[in-house]
This record gives sequence, structure tokens and C-alpha cells, in this order.
Amino acid sequence: RIKDLNSSALRIDLSIGKQDSLRYLVSDDYDYYDYDPATGKYKVDVNSLKYDFSGLDELVKYMTDYDILPYMSWDYIPYPLQENGVWNNLDTNIENWQQVWEEVYYQYVKYYKENNVKIGYHEVYNEPDLEILKCWGVFEESLQGFLNWEDFCNGMDCTPGEGVYPDMYEYAVNGILRADPDATIGGPAFALGELGVESWVGFL
Repeated sequence: RIKDLNSSALRIDLSIGKQDSLRYLVSDDYDYYDYDPATGKYKVDVNSLKYDFSGLDELVKYMTDYDILPYMSWDYIPYPLQENGVWNNLDTNIENWQQVWEEVYYQYVKYYKENNVKIGYHEVYNEPDLEILKCWGVFEESLQGFLNWEDFCNGMDCTPGEGVYPDMYEYAVNGILRADPDATIGGPAFALGELGVESWVGFL
């Protein structure tokens, strides 16, 4: 059907870490490294991470066979960085999560670069603004998802450059460019666009 539409590219929402999709694209044999009970912090050994691209290979091969350029949305949290095994919550108790995040993105891009697969666009995360729907009564207040609203900004005004997402973007970009200096990279697709989060437009 994509071929019938004469489409040149397709964005794939990869949902990294979700139980029903690519949860084990990145995995780890251990839960904790160098745990400090006094602070509750620990480190993850980047050399312990394992990657399994088999779930993506068939789809990517189909697309490239038909000259359709994959646009990869590397969204949500890889399993070794999840808090309590939840695919949309980053465990910020991992002291070196930024370095692990960078290494994961490096391995994503390196895999396809080494296999001579052209990726048209690398998108870092997806729908960080969706939790604002709690304020509008669409979601229950108990919802913890899409990281956490506080992880993307301080307060409901959502000041750009504050919170954890700028680090997620910066370290992902570092990893992508380390593997492919010519890569095209962008920030997240938004669920609501300018509705309630106008300041994010300036950030992007």
C-alpha cells in the first residue's frame, strides 16, 4: 500500500522498551551496578548492554527493497534505563544514564550504518507533551507516563531547557553523530503541537 501511494519515506514509531513491541531491542543481564545504598544511586555498565535488531530487520529490508526511506522514531525508554520496568519512565537514579543513553543511540545508528542501510531521519523520543492531558481531565491524575511531565520542564509553564529532556536530546545526538556524522536528527513529534506548549516550538 505504501508503494501504491508512491511514498518515498515512512516514519516508524518504534516504541522501544514496550512489552508488546521492541522491549528487548536493548537488554541487560543485570539490574544494578555499583549500587550506593546511602544515595540510592547506581551505574549501568554500557559494555553489558545487548542488542537484538531482528524484530526490525524484516521491516527495514522490505522498505529498502522498495526504495522507501525509513524515518526512525527511537522513542520511549530502553529496558535497562526504565524505572520499575515501565517503558515510559526514565530511572534518573542511574548516575550515568546520559552516557548509557548516548551509547544506546550510537549502537542503533552504527548497526544500520555498518549494514549499508540509509536512515532518512532520526527522531529523539515521541509525544513528551501528552501528560498535559491530565490537566484537562482526559487522563487520571495518577497517570505516570511519557517520562513524567516534571522531567520535561519545571512547572506547568514548561520552560524550555529545564528538566531532563534537553539531556536526552543532547546525548542522543552525540551518539547518533558518532556513528554517522551525516545523519539527519530531530526532536520529538508532539501529541498536541502548539496547544498548551507553545514554548516548546522555540526550543525545537
